[in-house]
Amino acid sequence: MTNNDSSTRRWTGVLAVVGGILAAVGLIGGLIVLAGQDHSGGGTGVAAHIDADTSAASGAPETVPSGEPVPDSIVVVHCDVDGQPTRSESFTIADQDFTEAWDQGPSYCESFDAAPDTETERDAYEASGYADGDIGVLYSQCTEASAGSYPDVPSATQVSELEGILILCPDHPRAGKFRELVKAGNRDIELADSGRLIRSGTWRVGEQVQPGTYAVESHIEGCYWERTDSTGEIIDNNFVRGAKRVEATIVHGDHSFTSENCGTWRPVE
Repeated sequence: MTNNDSSTRRWTGVLAVVGGILAAVGLIGGLIVLAGQDHSGGGTGVAAHIDADTSAASGAPETVPSGEPVPDSIVVVHCDVDGQPTRSESFTIADQDFTEAWDQGPSYCESFDAAPDTETERDAYEASGYADGDIGVLYSQCTEASAGSYPDVPSATQVSELEGILILCPDHPRAGKFRELVKAGNRDIELADSGRLIRSGTWRVGEQVQPGTYAVESHIEGCYWERTDSTGEIIDNNFVRGAKRVEATIVHGDHSFTSENCGTWRPVE
């Protein structure tokens, strides 16, 4: 046997082994492809699992059941129920639907870091006059069955908040009362702008307050008012120890009107 014959046989053996390995690799690859195919005819099962894992890791919302729309807005509100701080419950408000919460009658609620994302939320936020980028207070007020406590005539700031509430939850159980409060508050704003709303202090007649007959109606105790001329002399005054209504008339010749501890004077109609 020559050296050439021996070399030829060695190379033939090596090639046979390599060929067997390549055939085995090809067979295993084919089995993997078959195992990964989606039997419904779609993509591969491996890819589907990767997509699902990626979605879960990214925090994407889970797929909702067929036929149920995906909410545009979801806010979680934490509340005391039945006026008992020891009995608390969290409500998930989807698309400004507060019905479930109202049925439970929560008395005090809190929600934090709720950005106004939807058109309704942005409109409510703008109306409220808030400037912190958080609509959580409005969600808290809307979730409460009583929606806070407001005076019979709310301030300008409270009127803005009530207007925001009525946009965010127009069907609130106390919506009718809120509209009455907004109307009363807006009337006071108009009176103040025209110089026909008088609070405690000394006011220049004709500039800061207008002539006319005014009255205070509330539980009045220790009310003092006076009208003075340009020299500071008292034209008329009165001290009321206790009453439910006090009335005073300011005339064009008066220089100033002073009110102390009387409350808010409004024009007599």
